[in-house]
Amino acid sequence: MVADAADTDASRFGRRLRDAVAESGTEVAVTAEHGADERHAVVSAASVVAKVERDRRMAAIDAEYDREVGSGYPSDPTTRTFLADYVDEHGELPDCARATWSTCEDVLASAEQSGLSDF
Repeated sequence: MVADAADTDASRFGRRLRDAVAESGTEVAVTAEHGADERHAVVSAASVVAKVERDRRMAAIDAEYDREVGSGYPSDPTTRTFLADYVDEHGELPDCARATWSTCEDVLASAEQSGLSDF
């Protein structure tokens, strides 16, 4: 199996992917490379399928929250605004958020900080 490495350390990504697949009972050899989608047609095709599926899922999340959530990537300003607004309104992260992101941790920490007007 060839995969586009989604980690700065391609070998580590390959090991993690191999181990995750092994948990389902399937042993595979994994070659993880940066830029694999540019060198391997099958990886490029999988990337397109994944993008279409991701867009479909993000549209469903937009509909669930009745507003644009953005790309869902932690660096996306629309996603960051959505998270901050949601936490301001509800006092917690939405179910769709990955709480382990530093972006989520930042939003929660910001919401916990008291302003001078709170005294």
